[in-house]
Amino acid sequence: MKKSNILCHRGLWSKKNNQNSIESFKNAFSDGFSIEIDIRDYNSKLIVSHDPPNGLDKYMSFDLVLDLYNELDCKEQIIGINIKSDGIAEHVKDSLSEYNIKNYFTFDMSLPEMIKYINLDLVFLNRISEYENQNTFTELSSGIWLDAFKDEWYSENFLKNLLNMNKNIFFVSSELHNRDYNKQWGLIKKLLPSDKVFLCTDHPYKAKEYFND
Repeated sequence: MKKSNILCHRGLWSKKNNQNSIESFKNAFSDGFSIEIDIRDYNSKLIVSHDPPNGLDKYMSFDLVLDLYNELDCKEQIIGINIKSDGIAEHVKDSLSEYNIKNYFTFDMSLPEMIKYINLDLVFLNRISEYENQNTFTELSSGIWLDAFKDEWYSENFLKNLLNMNKNIFFVSSELHNRDYNKQWGLIKKLLPSDKVFLCTDHPYKAKEYFND
């Protein structure tokens, strides 16, 4: 698995209070990893934040991350944009266009909002989990954001069928749901060396070592 197929969850950090910081994104980009980032709107601007703004903290602009991406020449690396609020599709498109960002995807928006992203020709992933089945958006999407909240409910055959649809699969690593990742990573490894397999994780260095030994 290439480094760029590993997405650092909220950047590359060692302490949780450094998640979604400019330092965490710089660390990931500089080391060749892709990233997952949470964005929402605040005072008519796109900011980086998982939780709703409280009006007290300072928030980093999404544009600052895109500018860093270009400054470090990260064209081979992916920006996975986790959409945390409705009504920002046009703002997202404007920012991506302004910085000429091509290697990205959006995900986690509500289903009605997803229609807006489709109409704006934005790259998006369709979510599938034990609670969310495949739907008509899967065919239109560029890939699958594959989640498992309680346990790894998917089989090897299920995953191979997704790959046969010529879809990229972005796995949510099990530790993001406070579970051991060894079972899941073993299943993912059976799909390699496919270049359509990706992993979003808090442990990018361990993933790089595991999937390339």
